[in-house]
Amino acid sequence: MEYIAKWVEGTPQQQDAYDLRLQVFVDEQGFAREVELDEIDHTAWHLVLYAPDGTPAAVGRTFPAPGGPGTYTVGRICVAKSHRRSGLGARLLDEIHARLRAAGAKTAQLHAQVQVQPFYQRCGYTAVGSPFIEDGWPHITMQRPL
Repeated sequence: MEYIAKWVEGTPQQQDAYDLRLQVFVDEQGFAREVELDEIDHTAWHLVLYAPDGTPAAVGRTFPAPGGPGTYTVGRICVAKSHRRSGLGARLLDEIHARLRAAGAKTAQLHAQVQVQPFYQRCGYTAVGSPFIEDGWPHITMQRPL
């Protein structure tokens, strides 16, 4: 299937990113809506991968990490249930990493839910430190050179 990648910040399609995140993180995983949609959304870059039928299939966001030039935070990575196990998560990260390199970034970092740590390791991320609880879920900080 041919998926179309679109950076949607500042466009009406940004709502597609929010809707898919709410579906995955709030409806499926039980995170609070107030936690999922936050003030960072107003300035972050959002990437949506659209399925051939035009529906959002995967989404992620990125923004400059606080405290260090050249480092960006990647987050809110999710894939619609009907598109999982198709390689879209890795493709989404590849697209995000390409944009970050073009912006001069040297490092990507994220807080991974511990159950998906192996996925991020396959995508080149390395765990930093010990697991911690974030919003009621175990997470681990991970980084990847770009």
